[in-house]
Amino acid sequence: MRNLLVTLLLLAPLTGSAADSVCENLAGMAKSAAVARDNGHSLKAALSVVNNGDDDTDKLVRNTIRRVYSSRALSPEEIEEIYLSKCME
Repeated sequence: MRNLLVTLLLLAPLTGSAADSVCENLAGMAKSAAVARDNGHSLKAALSVVNNGDDDTDKLVRNTIRRVYSSRALSPEEIEEIYLSKCME
């Protein structure tokens, strides 16, 4: 969660609607991940954000998957499989 906030602060100097969109997506990701963790809803709630295909957002989603399933050792292939199956629901 701390890394997400640092990312938001780094993006703050950017201007324009694209920067606003990225910041909104990251803020939504942080909120959804916190709700998922706090309420125990795991992955589905964490992935309830709108993913616009942004590489940074995709990376954050995959990192969220890794944290949600941190009790298991996941291979990169398993993370990708979970990401694709949940994002396509």
